[in-house]
Amino acid sequence: MKSIFALSVCLLFSGNMFSQFTAEMVNVVQGNERNYKVYSDLENYRYEFEESGDRGVVIVHPTENKTFILMPDKKFVHITSTDGMMSRMNDPWQAYLWFKTAGEEKNEGTTKIMGYDCTTQAVYQSGSKVFTCNFSEKLNFPLTIKSDIDENTYMALSDINKWKADPGMFEVPEDYVEVDRRLRPIIPEPPPPGNWTAARESIPFNIIMKRGEKMWFMITEDDYYKLIIQNSSDAPGKLIYHIYKDEKPIDNNEQGPDKYRTYRLFPGEKKNLTKDWEAGYEILLELYEGELQVEVRPE
Repeated sequence: MKSIFALSVCLLFSGNMFSQFTAEMVNVVQGNERNYKVYSDLENYRYEFEESGDRGVVIVHPTENKTFILMPDKKFVHITSTDGMMSRMNDPWQAYLWFKTAGEEKNEGTTKIMGYDCTTQAVYQSGSKVFTCNFSEKLNFPLTIKSDIDENTYMALSDINKWKADPGMFEVPEDYVEVDRRLRPIIPEPPPPGNWTAARESIPFNIIMKRGEKMWFMITEDDYYKLIIQNSSDAPGKLIYHIYKDEKPIDNNEQGPDKYRTYRLFPGEKKNLTKDWEAGYEILLELYEGELQVEVRPE
């Protein structure tokens, strides 16, 4: 038989247990309303909604920094980070957290909403309040978020009910196809080439580059240059360019990190880029995948 002390401890903890839950949620952005069904297992959460006759599902794994945006009618899934633009557009909580990283969060007291104790938190940027949030520790989720800078922009939960979480609700079905932001099926990239061949060109030039080829060219005059990349093949092509001066790569603060100098083009795609390159620069083009037509000329 349990002692009175043990029984009291059990009652104490049961009264403070976190609650897996389902709820209704309204998300309003400048007067445009979208209604969600929310499911939470206290670590991950899921939204279900319908817009213009299309069903949508958003599954968020905060500890893994992943958001899965599902299109059930097409069996598509787009995977992004929780702070990615597509995630923030569909998830007011992640939008709030993103604003928090660029501002200062202040505790503004406590309140009770629908019987749940909430901490009122506000995000300030440049001294102005931009968002106010009422967060429930018990639900590990906000009950309300309100924009203090945009009119008629807020989210609010209602009809909160306890729920025994179904782990399958937070997984992507195996028959879904991963797509990018433009709803194109993801084609995995091959590993980098094991062997490279190098050549040199003079501006202007218009050449076909293939996987494993490097191309150098010198900038002899300060000018604006057109870098035109086109994929006329039937497979993706990927090019990265690097800027050198005095035989050394210039600092990434000047030329930007690799991801800003990387172009992966699908069949039929074309990029027209204008570059402000200085005399003395040496440009290195590297073709990591496929085949691309590359043109460089003064603008």
